[in-house]
Amino acid sequence: MSLDLAVLAGSPRKPACVFVHGLGMSKHIWTAPEEARVLGGMARVTVLLRGYERLDTLYHDLAARGFTVMAWSQSRPVGPAEAALEELTRVVREARKRKPAGIVLIGHSRGGLLARRYLEDQESADVRALVTLCSPHRGSTMARWAEYVSPLASLLRPAMPAGREGSLVGALRRTLLFLESTAVGELLPGSDFLRSLKEQGPPGLYALSVGGTSPVLFSVPGLSSLPAALGRILPDRAVPEEMRRGMGDGLVSAKSAVLPFAREHLNFPLNHAAVIVDRVVRDAVLERILRECS
Repeated sequence: MSLDLAVLAGSPRKPACVFVHGLGMSKHIWTAPEEARVLGGMARVTVLLRGYERLDTLYHDLAARGFTVMAWSQSRPVGPAEAALEELTRVVREARKRKPAGIVLIGHSRGGLLARRYLEDQESADVRALVTLCSPHRGSTMARWAEYVSPLASLLRPAMPAGREGSLVGALRRTLLFLESTAVGELLPGSDFLRSLKEQGPPGLYALSVGGTSPVLFSVPGLSSLPAALGRILPDRAVPEEMRRGMGDGLVSAKSAVLPFAREHLNFPLNHAAVIVDRVVRDAVLERILRECS
């Protein structure tokens, strides 16, 4: 099966940067965020990115500085980690064909976990840096909410007509499939997948992790933001850490976003999606990649 791969070629004297998207996303979150979609395709990711006029990412920043950059859309974006890892291996193999000065792995959300697992399973002597953005290294309790809903999703999905791919019904079906996926279970704290990850990285690797501390995913004008509305429904002690201001990005807690073997960890007052496009985050990460890998 061919890969849905986007490549901007750079200098072989610089590392090739491989970007790994999160669960249910596509390469567009890196290459063209305005085209990326969420909620089963019902909405553009821009609903989570209020206030940003430009939607560039590290993909564009590193390409502008002469790095080869590569991103692909996983053929099974809500499939198990092993399926995505096989594709990541092929992408890195393609990157190496260009004979760059090493490899940099950059992953958002589950993508950071996939990159971390790649380092354990494959030859990684030429991987110079790993950057994880809002990746749930200790799991996400938000995945447990999906686990609770998945039995209901299993009952509802067969009763829904197939619908057109771009229809509301089609989007709802994709959302239900997401809730039922084994990939969601892999992100639960204490899952077999998370427990299988090593606490130490390869020697000599520069590792950086980034977390977010603003749980406001979206808001409805005149009404309320998602976490504020949740606080009105649940008692304070029941609001998960991921949804508490100063403690999480809406989907992953700042504590869970810390890569165990990170040389540096940075927190920003942003939500789960905004870390990808925010200029301050990009500058901070870019400065470190240039420092460690140029």
